[in-house]
Amino acid sequence: MTIDSDFQYFVESEMARAIKEYDAAGGWVVILDAKTSAIRALASLPSFDPNTPQNASAFVRRNRAVTDSFEPGSTLKTFVIADALDNKVIKPSTKIFCENCRFRIGKRIVREAEKSHAQGTISVSEILAYSSNIGTAKIALMRGDDRLKAGLLAFGFGEKSGVELPGEAKGITVRLPWNDHLLANISFGQGITATPLQLANAFAVIANGGVLNKPYIIEHIKDVETGESTETKVQQIRRVISEDTAAKMRVMLAAATTDKGTGIEARVKGYFVAGKTGTAQKIKTESKGYMKGAYIASFGGFIPANDPKYVIFIGIDHPKKNSYYGSVVAAPLFAKIASYAVRKSGVNPEIPTETNLAKTLIPANKKTDIEDKTINIGSEITDEVIGKSLAELTEVVPYLKTLSLREVINIASEEKINVKFVGSGKVEFTYPEQGQPLNENREVTVILR
Repeated sequence: MTIDSDFQYFVESEMARAIKEYDAAGGWVVILDAKTSAIRALASLPSFDPNTPQNASAFVRRNRAVTDSFEPGSTLKTFVIADALDNKVIKPSTKIFCENCRFRIGKRIVREAEKSHAQGTISVSEILAYSSNIGTAKIALMRGDDRLKAGLLAFGFGEKSGVELPGEAKGITVRLPWNDHLLANISFGQGITATPLQLANAFAVIANGGVLNKPYIIEHIKDVETGESTETKVQQIRRVISEDTAAKMRVMLAAATTDKGTGIEARVKGYFVAGKTGTAQKIKTESKGYMKGAYIASFGGFIPANDPKYVIFIGIDHPKKNSYYGSVVAAPLFAKIASYAVRKSGVNPEIPTETNLAKTLIPANKKTDIEDKTINIGSEITDEVIGKSLAELTEVVPYLKTLSLREVINIASEEKINVKFVGSGKVEFTYPEQGQPLNENREVTVILR
């Protein structure tokens, strides 16, 4: 099997702690190889003792990461925006008025999740980072119901993935036509359902450069009589978005985990992280509508963002204590699991800077045509970082704050920067400040304290 037993044990242990901390009904975690969609961990809690399955209910015995679907909430915004971006309806820099938290569609009002999330005119990149319902709804209305549904189906929603596991659900996509209010609701993950495996595999499309692969759990089959082994080959289902669009989305999802994004708690020290939070109302199982005060907190993303190795999707079912938001409940669990995964696999950390994020996320053959006007990296905002040539990208002071003398020297050497040190200890500030243009002599004064 493709399952990594160490990952599986760690995932189940950490998820059990999170379920206890938030007094949740259960949860799911899916870890995929970002490039192949091989399943490295697949967990569903509460679980049962497989030695005595007769003592467990049918609900507990189900592998709910595959057999159950739920409304994905704001994680779906990722794919709505990716589809519109790929079809040139928008650019990352496109400005959209987000109505300051109140958008009327016919007789109904679309609002943000909280009044504090109210926004005026912001870019598409910021719509994703801030998780704006209204901004995403307007993008969906620009795209139209038939074209948006086709885009979501291309990502694998509404169909079984074909994984070698029993009872797989295909999720629900409502028949066309969608009225404007339903179209808006679907854009932020209401009125459509998906399985955790489908969502993880959709994030893998962005991570691997735009291709939907068939997820698989059988690594190889060995004939016990002949000893011959047949390995599972990666099976590409279809190209969903272009490499260019996937690269733009990786940058935007990385921005969503920075200081001003909703996914800040998903960050892993020393690594670029990309992902999206979700908080969805829980559907009633015995009648129409939603359960009162019941939510599913989720986070989907990948690490490292600049060269994805693992895609991780987390869902926590009905957290009742402390919080129910994906940014608070699921994102920190993502950080723990992602940190363990990259360190166990020997993925080398690197110091996140504006420069090396842009350099590593832009494909080699797409150096000048990727745009974004406001990308947040760390605690800095670098205007128009994307869209410049790679040579120009090195013309700003890199992120050096709190680094050691040795780390600063290494970065300065790589970027060919002339550094003058004042004091001793760690970096307190620089002149020019980080993110500001270098002078013609490429000189930076570093104040150590």
